[in-house]
Amino acid sequence: MTELEFSSSLKDSWLRLFSVHNVTKGLYILSEEFSVGLMDFLQPIKEMRDAHEHVIRAQGAFYERGVNLSDEEKKYILKNLEKALSHEYRAYFDTVDFLCIIFRNGIVEFLKGFSYLQIINVWPEYEKTKNDIIDYSESIAKIRENKDVGNAEEMESLMQRYYKITMSLFEIYKNISKNVIHKLNVKFKKLDS
Repeated sequence: MTELEFSSSLKDSWLRLFSVHNVTKGLYILSEEFSVGLMDFLQPIKEMRDAHEHVIRAQGAFYERGVNLSDEEKKYILKNLEKALSHEYRAYFDTVDFLCIIFRNGIVEFLKGFSYLQIINVWPEYEKTKNDIIDYSESIAKIRENKDVGNAEEMESLMQRYYKITMSLFEIYKNISKNVIHKLNVKFKKLDS
């Protein structure tokens, strides 16, 4: 492996690792804020820890020799960065899985106790939104079924699709918590008092 090939592969590995880690970190913090009782979900943290272990191995090998790495050492470094990236992908998917569960459970909890007719009365988009959530759940299942953390190109595409779904569920969750539930309580809970 030439120095140019190694440098290019090394740079690409680091950029992917940084990108996935930073997106996951932001989503993980969001999950901490919205989880019931502000509880942590530890699986993504475990995956990040495992990624860190591979990064340390790669960096250790790199700095032990400094220059004039053998092809075997270069492959070892790149292999460990690849393994670190696989752990970061797992952390990402664990995090968005958890976030989507939080948002879907929250939506159900907000609307619990209100009938379909009450909900549709104050939120005409409810039927479409309910169908969107069903479609999102089906898409999530397909993404989870088809993910292969060893295929970086495929993972980038799946991450983008899952991110879009997660943020769509978040927008629905926010709309219900900020607007819909207030309208339901004003219109129907006062009548029950």
